[in-house]
Amino acid sequence: LDKEKAEKVELQKQVSQLCEIIAKVAKSSTQPISAQEQVSDHLMQEMEDASNQ
Repeated sequence: LDKEKAEKVELQKQVSQLCEIIAKVAKSSTQPISAQEQVSDHLMQEMEDASNQ
């Protein structure tokens, strides 16, 4: 259970880091929406992979 908890905390850290990256990319990119969609798709995949284990 602790291992699972630690993994969730780690995942949350990664998600918040990704959100910061998205914000930076969105500001600097001429196509912020497509960049955000790509990251969002990737995130959903990561979450699915994590929950399937």
